[in-house]
Amino acid sequence: MRIPIVNKQDEILGYKDRNDTNLNDIIRVSGVWVYNSQKKVLIAQRSPNKKHEAGKWAPSVGGTVEEGETYLTNAIKEIEEEIGIIAKEKDLTVGVHRLSANDTFFGQVYFYKTDISTSDFILQEDEVAQVKWISIDELKQWYTKNPQDFIETFKGALQDIEGFLS
Repeated sequence: MRIPIVNKQDEILGYKDRNDTNLNDIIRVSGVWVYNSQKKVLIAQRSPNKKHEAGKWAPSVGGTVEEGETYLTNAIKEIEEEIGIIAKEKDLTVGVHRLSANDTFFGQVYFYKTDISTSDFILQEDEVAQVKWISIDELKQWYTKNPQDFIETFKGALQDIEGFLS
């Protein structure tokens, strides 16, 4: 898979195979926070077979933007692949767009509302081990007590969904 390599203004410099990237490369990722009418959020535990941060909890959906994709088309693809939801462009609310603190990726966050139960999600097992609905307060308490349970960038993601739902 070839992915865009961008500069600090998020302008495409070129493309590389995902396996050929290095720590100096800035890539693009998209993420989706799924939430419901009770203001609970869906968190996803990464598969234990993932190369990076295996078994850690993360926002509902996330993925690396590939050549020929936009942040939005990647988010729509990832939400279907990872948790089995068919979403349309109009279903997603655009959120935060920023460069990561360590300058390794630009992230575009989206929000998607649904009231389906966890048993109705169709998980891509090589990406997602399990999902669960959780209130923001419970999630903040869990993260405060055990930040090691979550992906490295979770603190910022938690602030994004908290701000959106408040």
